[in-house]
Amino acid sequence: MALSRADAVRILRFCLGADDSGDAATRPDGTCAVTIALCRSSYQVSTFEGATFEEALRRAASAEALKGPCVDKQIAFLARREPVAQEMEPVVAAPPVVDRAPGGAVGARFLAITDAIGALLHETQRERGISTLFVGSKGRLFGDEMARQCRRTESRRSLLAELLGEQAPTPAAVRRRLERVEALLGGVGSLRAGIRDQVVTVPHLIEVYSTVNAELLAAVDAFMVAGLWDEGRSSALACVALLHAKEKTGIERAQLTKAFLEDHLTDDLRMSLAGLLAAQSSYLHIFSAAAPRAAEQLLRRTLASPVAAEVQRMESLIFGDDERGFGVDPTAWFTTITRKIDMLGDVASTTISIMRQGQ
Repeated sequence: MALSRADAVRILRFCLGADDSGDAATRPDGTCAVTIALCRSSYQVSTFEGATFEEALRRAASAEALKGPCVDKQIAFLARREPVAQEMEPVVAAPPVVDRAPGGAVGARFLAITDAIGALLHETQRERGISTLFVGSKGRLFGDEMARQCRRTESRRSLLAELLGEQAPTPAAVRRRLERVEALLGGVGSLRAGIRDQVVTVPHLIEVYSTVNAELLAAVDAFMVAGLWDEGRSSALACVALLHAKEKTGIERAQLTKAFLEDHLTDDLRMSLAGLLAAQSSYLHIFSAAAPRAAEQLLRRTLASPVAAEVQRMESLIFGDDERGFGVDPTAWFTTITRKIDMLGDVASTTISIMRQGQ
């Protein structure tokens, strides 16, 4: 007898790790799907589909998202039992203490945390870009702005800490991620001193800030998975996708700032930038498919704006055969792409506002 959704959820319960989570669902077209979030260096969320739940689970095992022997044993065990009539709730291997009462408590907390993380992420992204411009110019550019930016970052860091200090429940996986963020930010002081003294390289500072940002994004990913609410899931996915797109754009800002300062771009960096642009496009496609209509239309206008067009023109210069001679003022590049990133931030704020109105 074919596995039911309840059977699939039970198998996920047995086969996932303590910090991992998963769910099973039947699509409107009858396709069976299992979605699995693995807690690794960052949350890896994957969906596997099949004509039956057994097929979807075996595909997950083939992709090493689940342990194959565990899946085989559980399928064989359930094949000897009567089907479970009552549907089970989606499984979270280490379930957080979260208020799921009517009224959108889970969704409201997700929005509050996501908004605060997005605000801090915006400042760490900007600090990464300004620091790149400062170090790459050997201290000539944005020295005063760098000091102001550090203060803005610390302000947003404090606001997020205050929010986490409230009594409102937050999933344990989210708190663990944000504790890692706090530990990483605790070491940023020495990095800032090294930047001021110009003893830190641009690749190193980009790596440090990007590691912080990856943990911030992993916290939002974890909340989206652990929340497991039905209403608002699509918009939550849109929020997460847009934050990831914005981070990819921020890394591009830093890397091309360095390239335009040096008027030189290696083949490896060119390939890295091509990957960043492809990732941005993929995340923005997900956003467009999942976001509320008003937010999707705002993104469309943003991407059709003169600012976005100018960013695209500058980007196109790096994909020729030449490694030198781009003729782009790095300050103009930084200013222009920063305007685009700010506009993406406006889209993210609009999406959260629309979701709040639907609470």
